[in-house]
Amino acid sequence: LPEGSMPSGRGYLAGDRYYLPLRTESGGEVVTIDLNEAKIVARSKSGDGTVPGNLICHREQVISQNSDWLQSFFQFEPLKREVAKSLLENPENPNAMLRQGEIFFDEDNSSDAVPLFRKASDLYAARATELAQESNEAGYADALASSIYARQLLLQGLLAGLEENFVANQGSIPEIETLIVAPRERIDHLRLLAEGYGQTEQLDAALDAYLKLVRIVATENPMLSIDSSYSVRLSQWVRSRLDGLQNRFSTAQHEQFDQQVASLQEEALRSGSIEEMRSFDFFFGSHPSAVPVKQKLVDLLIAAGEG
Repeated sequence: LPEGSMPSGRGYLAGDRYYLPLRTESGGEVVTIDLNEAKIVARSKSGDGTVPGNLICHREQVISQNSDWLQSFFQFEPLKREVAKSLLENPENPNAMLRQGEIFFDEDNSSDAVPLFRKASDLYAARATELAQESNEAGYADALASSIYARQLLLQGLLAGLEENFVANQGSIPEIETLIVAPRERIDHLRLLAEGYGQTEQLDAALDAYLKLVRIVATENPMLSIDSSYSVRLSQWVRSRLDGLQNRFSTAQHEQFDQQVASLQEEALRSGSIEEMRSFDFFFGSHPSAVPVKQKLVDLLIAAGEG
């Protein structure tokens, strides 16, 4: 089995192959084991980190069940044949495009998946507009939902590409920013920017991304799954990475950083908010600008009966 993995349920037998669900360091996957050769011949990773449960196969679909949920998935090879046939009959079939994109994405091929997600989203959006003009409310709702789903997959594909090769895919950043809707999507994007810019020595841009995350933490501080056995709060992750980034600054970059921290200090003091001052102290408590914030915070806590 892959290093760091363990079975997460019972698998199923199909011919001379056994399909086994696994919990891995990055989430979950299903491995295909050739029983004749006693080796793994394929791995299908969970796109969202879901760990599969007990598996059964029924009518070319795989059903995964654990104590909390029940999920259904298409079998890979029958799906590939069906999609190939649909695209041969109609290359502009948005549903087939979407499925082919998902197949590529499951094979860790985001570069081929992204154009299909983009095209499918555009086709569904155009169809939704046509149906709206025809006052077909049910059809419009379905086409719009499919367009939104395709845009979500497009965002996932672009983010995956950015994570795989930041330098080659840096040009996708403006498009990614137009697709972000949910706060968690923005957090994931900024994390990739901070890490990517840092790894490519674009330290000013990395700092900008980290400081945007500092502002987000005031209202959103989710747990981040680093791997299947380790999670950390966003605030803790940002502080650790920000501390490491400062050690690489030039003299000019240190001066710029001091100016930005001083600006954040003024905002915290001006707000009069205990939470904002606590947040500033958490991230920049060892910085000289933190002294007046600490003093003001103590005064406010005493006044509030918490000192």
